[in-house]
Amino acid sequence: MKKAVFVNPKFYYTIINSLKGKNEEKPIIYCRNTVLLPISIGSTIIVHNGKDYLKVYVSENIIGHKLGEFSASRRRYFFKKGKLKQKGKK
Repeated sequence: MKKAVFVNPKFYYTIINSLKGKNEEKPIIYCRNTVLLPISIGSTIIVHNGKDYLKVYVSENIIGHKLGEFSASRRRYFFKKGKLKQKGKK
């Protein structure tokens, strides 16, 4: 059995109001587990990643994904290259 999709009603209420022209502000989202629905296509959403606010433009390709997937909250880690040992010399 699969879990139901989480949709934050307050988020979509602000999206609908901004489409009608009542709200000119872009919604700030703290709920990163909200799934994007087709009603939000063409809007720009500001997602908080714990440190900064990142702008996410909603297109057809990202419908069905969660908002947290588009704002990385951790830095990428790269391993440092160590000194290579010379072969053949002892």
